[in-house]
Amino acid sequence: PVAWDYGNARPVLLETLAHSLPKEAWEEVSGDYGAGTKTSRFYRQRVHPAPRNFVHGAWPQPSEWLLIEWPEDQSEPSHYWLSTLPEDISLKALVRTAKLRWRIELDCGFRPIRTGGAEGAEVVQEPTKQSWGIRDCAFRDPAGTLVRIQELR
Repeated sequence: PVAWDYGNARPVLLETLAHSLPKEAWEEVSGDYGAGTKTSRFYRQRVHPAPRNFVHGAWPQPSEWLLIEWPEDQSEPSHYWLSTLPEDISLKALVRTAKLRWRIELDCGFRPIRTGGAEGAEVVQEPTKQSWGIRDCAFRDPAGTLVRIQELR
């Protein structure tokens, strides 16, 4: 790898960044993300992810959104996301899209089982939003083991 000339910019650990931000930098966003309406604090900033192998010239990666969630009642941030969504996206839309990631991963991860691409697996429960707000699914693997995948809260 070749040393990258960042100019004045330097890579920063996400935890360090989150802890260095003033209280006013965090914005509250409310939304229904599968378990009723919830409110949490978010921070967003356009960043250039630091690549592992650096080269001279322009930034090796285009800028992306960094989104950090830090609920008021927790001592540490709970989630970090990078997003290539447009620069003019609203914070609420960015948060909504980040929170939908679980649903997309659950549905896309379950697709091979549903379509028979996972040979010998049997669908027990399609991805479903339960009455208590958790989204989950279940299948039985070829050995007969019941596997349940569910959203963590």
